[in-house]
Parts: sequence; structure tokens; C-alpha cells
Amino acid sequence: MVVLAALLHLAWVGSFAAITEPLVHEAQAVWAAAIVDIGAQATPQESKAVAEQYLNDLYTFNTTGVVFKPTLAREPQFRNTFAGALSYFVGQNPDFPQDTGFALTPWINVAFSNSKIILMNDVAIAGGVYNFEDPDGAITAADYTFVYTQVNNGTLTITAQHSSLLVGNDAFLSRPLLLLPHVWGMAILCILFV
Repeated sequence: MVVLAALLHLAWVGSFAAITEPLVHEAQAVWAAAIVDIGAQATPQESKAVAEQYLNDLYTFNTTGVVFKPTLAREPQFRNTFAGALSYFVGQNPDFPQDTGFALTPWINVAFSNSKIILMNDVAIAGGVYNFEDPDGAITAADYTFVYTQVNNGTLTITAQHSSLLVGNDAFLSRPLLLLPHVWGMAILCILFV
């Protein structure tokens, strides 16, 4: 049984090219543009519709599921459902009353700075710092870890995302932020994909 599972995994991995760093950079650029686009919409309803499309296109909610720990989420901290993730980005959900819509700020630029990208055939892990710039030029920096998997057409989708504010950015919150050692947690999660 174990041999059969290993052979099926190898056959699946061989069905498309291995993930490369340029593919990870492309996925990050698309995600950054999506965050800016959501906040650039004229109405909250338009922002919500755009966010729904991006969540469907960029995350694996409809296939394998997603482990999602957004930067400012508190209760619940993890948003592993489509509705929870959507609420984090655009608010408008009474089940998550603390959500005001992170992507509605609006951000005018999101820049990724990778500390490390790990490539494992059909899985990639990227960790580093991303900077969110608001219209006044103020920057909010956060640590991130993304786990990407490849879909049938060769594009990358987000299977796991963990983000937390950098030490010193806690003024962005109304209470002190307890930072989690997310890189270790995401590394352990990735063992499941190997």
C-alpha cells in the first residue's frame, strides 16, 4: 500500500514541471496586485466580489483546503474557511465582527522580500517580509510564510499562509501582539506534502 501511494505521488509529480523560483515570484506578484485591486474598488460590494474571485483563483479552498493565519486576525486567529478568509480581507460578515477588511485600507503597493524559497517538486515554501504601503506612504511590514502547490495548468495556488506583524509594528494594533514562531509551524505542515 505504501509503495502504491509513493508511485501514485511520483506519477502525479511527473505530470507537470517542478516549481521554480520565477513561478513563486510570479505568484507573489499576482497576490500583491490582488490586495491592491481589492482596495481600489469603488464600493464594498465590488471589493467583496473581486476578493471572492481572487480567493477562488489564488487559494486551494475548493480543492485541498487552506491553512490561513492572517496578520491581524484575532478571533478566530486561523481562517481556514473561504468565508473566514473573505471576511478578513473585506469584512462585511457578522460571524467575524472584528474584521474591518484588511484589503480595504486601501494599499497602493505590496512588496515581497523573500528570505528563503524552498522548492520541492510540486510544493514551494517562501518566507520573508512583505511591506504594505498605504496612500500616505506609510509602510506596514509583516513576516510571512506561504506554501504553494501547483495545479493542473502549472500555476501556483496558496495552500497555507501565515503572517504576523514585525516587532515594533504593534502600534498598528490596539493591544500588544503575541508573535508566533510561524516558520517552524509551516515547516512542520510542509512535511505532510513530502
